[in-house]
Amino acid sequence: MRENQFRRIRRPGGGVVSNVDCDITLLYILLRHLPMEQKKIQPPYKGLGCETYPDKKHLHEGDDIERIRLGRNKFFGHAGQTILSKDELDQIWADMLAVVKRFDIRLKTTFDSEMEVILKDKISSDLAEDFMKDFENQNQYDSCTREIAMEAKRDLPKSRNWWKRA
Repeated sequence: MRENQFRRIRRPGGGVVSNVDCDITLLYILLRHLPMEQKKIQPPYKGLGCETYPDKKHLHEGDDIERIRLGRNKFFGHAGQTILSKDELDQIWADMLAVVKRFDIRLKTTFDSEMEVILKDKISSDLAEDFMKDFENQNQYDSCTREIAMEAKRDLPKSRNWWKRA
């Protein structure tokens, strides 16, 4: 676990940490590294951290957690592109809705109805404009970071020579 992740779950004075304080990656790391006897879920058939989706016949909580992790990584966290075809979106949505429905049954919740609202919701032009501004800001930040990295790479031979003289 990285230090910044550990800081998010460590509380001064031993206070309780809520799942609100954690992102999906941190929650998964915690789940993956808890001793097996502390986990109150059935492990995935292929094990935690597998790089292929669980078979459709494997429906344990752990299998569904792996489906969420792999879907998040493939289509959001580590996506190679920002566009999905309608068929891809429909398939992802159907798979995730099935997972949410199974969790609704297990946890006695109704998140599946929230997903239906999200699917039918439209993005306003103001919100779309805000997204584009955020995207442009991130792009400028990434460009600046690349420039700093390239500059550091160019200066590396100079700094090595400086250290040798010292």
